[in-house]
Amino acid sequence: MKSDTSHYQLSPSISLHIIPNSPSRISLKPSRARTCHKLGPLAPNYINPRFSVPLPGASLIASSHGLACHNHIGHALARRLHEDSAALKHHSNLLRVLGNASSLPPRLPDLSWIIRRAHDNEPSVNYTLVCLSYRGYWTSHDRPSEPGINLDSQAALQWIAQLHESRSENADQEKPTVLLWGQSIGCGFATNLAAKGQFPPGIKLNGLILETPFTNVRAMLQALYPQKWLPYQYLWPFLRNHLDSWANLGMIAKRFPDTPPGIYIVEAGKDELVPANHGEELLQRCRRVGLPVERQKVRGALHNEAMVRVSGKQALAQSISTAATRAREQDLLRKGEDENSAGKGLT
Repeated sequence: MKSDTSHYQLSPSISLHIIPNSPSRISLKPSRARTCHKLGPLAPNYINPRFSVPLPGASLIASSHGLACHNHIGHALARRLHEDSAALKHHSNLLRVLGNASSLPPRLPDLSWIIRRAHDNEPSVNYTLVCLSYRGYWTSHDRPSEPGINLDSQAALQWIAQLHESRSENADQEKPTVLLWGQSIGCGFATNLAAKGQFPPGIKLNGLILETPFTNVRAMLQALYPQKWLPYQYLWPFLRNHLDSWANLGMIAKRFPDTPPGIYIVEAGKDELVPANHGEELLQRCRRVGLPVERQKVRGALHNEAMVRVSGKQALAQSISTAATRAREQDLLRKGEDENSAGKGLT
């Protein structure tokens, strides 16, 4: 099988992977198994040609969940990043989880701007941005569902682990960190993955970037239909998804008690969909359960404008670089503690 999944090198230390992932469940009969939809070439006006150079190469990775997803890694890029590893010793991966009705191509210029600014803030970090088009989004077929998208996100995380396993030849090399970056409804899937997903042994979660998040689906239903005479707010148990970032934050704190991941909330100042109190509730929730948290608000931005406005891009880039710096400091501290323990053992 071949894949047209796209890969772009934004700079020697920044790479962008786009995974069109429509992994359908494999049926019991192999002849009826379905795999990902092929991704056509990106329109050139979506990419700044100065910063984006397509590289050839493709691979097919099947997850343990009976899913199949097409992925892409340019072999030239793998060699380039391996050569740079001596200077860029810390690897930070961002898994971008899209919002509702989102498509990647129109957002690529903004994503490129943000990740480049994050690298300017912390040049010693090698960033890899992985953008997943899960089932039902962009060119991926199949119907979107919470269980299905959870599996797609898990497969993308496994793909990141395999990517770095193939690059690393040094057993002493620092483990790459992962930052989960969700937007709107994607925040629910990002917190789902952090709270309930299976993290490969070679990957560690360092933080979550929650862009225009809401607390949970039930609260959103009440916000969108506040009239008591309307039946919608009473029908939440029958919805097809029950995303709940508020509850997930508690599970994340229990799951990572020794090295809790940082939570970085970026809100839209004039969000017309998510009530203003949702960001505050998530902030207080993080503080109560002991998760490090930072909160920024993009003044004047509507729900889908947080990443479009310059101030919003700067806020997101700052959150990314702050999380990467924090991960690097934790690695250095842990390495120092290990060396001290080894020294005491020799005396």
